Amino acid sequence: INNNYVMSTNTLFTKGNDFAMFETPSDPRTSTPDRRLYSSIGSLLFFPNFDEGELAATARPKDGKNAGRIYRHLGIEGVHQPSHGATGTEMLDTSIAFVLLAYRNYFMTGKRFILDHLFSRVKDAMAFVLDRDRDGDGLPEQSGCSMTRDRWAVYGTNSYTSGLWITALRAYARLARRLGEKAEALKYEELLPRALESFDRKLWYEEGGYYRFYCATGIEDAPHEFNDACDAAQLAGQWYADFLCLGQLLPEEKVKKALGAICKLNDRRNGVAQGVMPDGSPCVNPDSVGFPPEVDRAWPAFDMGHYASLMITHGYPDRGLFAVQKNCKNVHARRGRVFNQPMAWDLDANNACGWGQDRHMASTTAWHVLYALQGFHLNVPDGVLWFRPHLPIGVFSLSAPLFTPISFGWVRFREDDEKTYRQFVQLTFDSQIYLKTLVLRVPAEVEDVTVECESENGAEAVDHIFGFDGSERLIEIMTKNPIMIGGMLKISLAQTRGAAVHLPRPAGR
Repeated sequence: INNNYVMSTNTLFTKGNDFAMFETPSDPRTSTPDRRLYSSIGSLLFFPNFDEGELAATARPKDGKNAGRIYRHLGIEGVHQPSHGATGTEMLDTSIAFVLLAYRNYFMTGKRFILDHLFSRVKDAMAFVLDRDRDGDGLPEQSGCSMTRDRWAVYGTNSYTSGLWITALRAYARLARRLGEKAEALKYEELLPRALESFDRKLWYEEGGYYRFYCATGIEDAPHEFNDACDAAQLAGQWYADFLCLGQLLPEEKVKKALGAICKLNDRRNGVAQGVMPDGSPCVNPDSVGFPPEVDRAWPAFDMGHYASLMITHGYPDRGLFAVQKNCKNVHARRGRVFNQPMAWDLDANNACGWGQDRHMASTTAWHVLYALQGFHLNVPDGVLWFRPHLPIGVFSLSAPLFTPISFGWVRFREDDEKTYRQFVQLTFDSQIYLKTLVLRVPAEVEDVTVECESENGAEAVDHIFGFDGSERLIEIMTKNPIMIGGMLKISLAQTRGAAVHLPRPAGR
């Protein structure tokens, strides 16, 4: 909650009812989609109407040459002077971020406005990025300093941008189907397997056990065919897919290997270096770029998203929380910057550095950590609530707040393995939540369970089925009649078939 201070230090509200957030007060560029992908979770949860307005303002101006190209900024201390930035470089992840934000806002608020008024811009943004797929492999090619880490040169297919693109393929296809655009949905659904195959073939670096920074096969101006740097954000697409419950897109075993490589190469005593070569040295730009990529620095708030949150959701919650703890100790405690968090961090000096030192907007990215710990997502239009906590080793219960743009709530969770596996979940909200389906996680050994569901109206009739999203065994509990959750909903699971479950406990317990 402290990290929400940027709502008062970094925001603009005009007489025309336009809302926007400055990236930093010292350089007050407004509405930066590639960075709002991380930070705007704060404004969505607490000021959803404002966030909706900022997204609409981002969609409003159109580039005269490329209709689908989303502007990187809406102006300096204003929202009516859109710009692609000082260099004008074509940044593909800006348009991709816009698509993902539209998907996120629709399913987290249920507001039809997102589809009715923004879908045409979302459609154009997807077409713009797809047009940058020069070789027809399903992934866009890019050149130069053309992503959110805008001092780091990339050529060809980049793991960060392409990972987000893969997530956008699935998200956009679902939006298109929601609007009855079947041909449009099918086009991108059929593209997804090709893009996934290309991502693995081009970018997986077997020797290092991670996805390399870029593959520039066939790119004439590229200094090298491959850049084998280990990028701390190489799995950003999978992180965002997890957050939005879009499923396991990349092979789970490779995600785990890549997280291990990032932990080994990038994760340092004072934070996470952005780009490290296999020998441990920082990645460098080609001489033609004229400046260093600054990849030996950390971006602490961003790392809480695409690194710490991903660690938490993919089986390493203790390690993910350790990364968050380091950030808090360094930024908040040692340097006293609780209410003045920077974008970049010098890992040697253990202090803020570079551009964006003054109250960078990214501080609210911290809310993604709570979502990762809880494995929580509320799909409002479909009435689906996901709750799959990823707790530290030896922790089997949770009592915590639930934050959504439409209601605040509370959850109590407990599981045990005495005799047979059992799980208990109790949900409450301060306003009515429409629910048709509840998705929980169960251990792989559980073959079947009995399900008891009780609302304020008494016992509720439910059915259940089991599934697998590529990384977790899930149980989908479907109500015979829709439930309005308000004061209370209790769900109890009790194992009836399957092998004995042994919940993970620390050594010696």
